[in-house]
Amino acid sequence: MNDETIVIIDNYLNKTLKNILLNPNVSILIRKDKIAYQIKGKCKYVNKGKDYEEARNWMKSKGEKYPAKGTLIMSIDEIFNSTIGPDAGEMIK
Repeated sequence: MNDETIVIIDNYLNKTLKNILLNPNVSILIRKDKIAYQIKGKCKYVNKGKDYEEARNWMKSKGEKYPAKGTLIMSIDEIFNSTIGPDAGEMIK
């Protein structure tokens, strides 16, 4: 969405959605090749409004097999280097 926010579309979330509704504190590990980052923040579930409609329309443009039942809006609090090496675990943001 922007530098402070990640949008995750709920197509088939079940257990994950239940967990987030009980505890909105989340952590995501993103890895590409040998580079990795851990992103920590809070999520809220949205299934109406402008942000949801934009996400839903984008997902529907990918195909009808994606129901886009809602969106998780993650506010980023911290980012850590998770790449193997001497900087592993260091806070980036």
